Amino acid sequence: MSDRMATTIDFGPVTKAQADYLMDGGGRLLPASNLTAVRAELIETSPEEVSWDPATGLVTVYDPEATWGSSQFEELRNLLRLAGIGYTLRQEPKYEYPGELIEWRPGMEAEHSTACDADGNAYVLGHELREWLDKIDPPSVATSAEMWAWLDETLGWSIPLLVSEKEVPV
Repeated sequence: MSDRMATTIDFGPVTKAQADYLMDGGGRLLPASNLTAVRAELIETSPEEVSWDPATGLVTVYDPEATWGSSQFEELRNLLRLAGIGYTLRQEPKYEYPGELIEWRPGMEAEHSTACDADGNAYVLGHELREWLDKIDPPSVATSAEMWAWLDETLGWSIPLLVSEKEVPV
């Protein structure tokens, strides 16, 4: 029996005609569009909710019972990459499984995946941090706060740290 986890994928932007086609087959697409395969996959996975936001152009696909969470939308993600359409997928945590945040934008070589909380906020797991530290040559630092400041500067983006109030030896 497979576990089911609430999963949302936002992709786009797409035009109103493209959104109409994806959601109900209405509208007209240019012949060069790759959205036919995307629509077929949406029909195949039959999510509970598909909506389009005219302000952002994003299509939101939500399934509160997605089989293995993000795995249910693996083919959809492949098709969106082939069509050159960026996406953000959020899988809520459940039982012993952490949440997951998967993002891809045109120009990226591969998806970026990280653990996330129920609100979709990314975080780094301790064992992942240790793997990173084993691959790089960090400076000598006295506190975990200094290590995080160095990682933020090195990576160019901020990573929230989820640890106890105690200092973690680095």
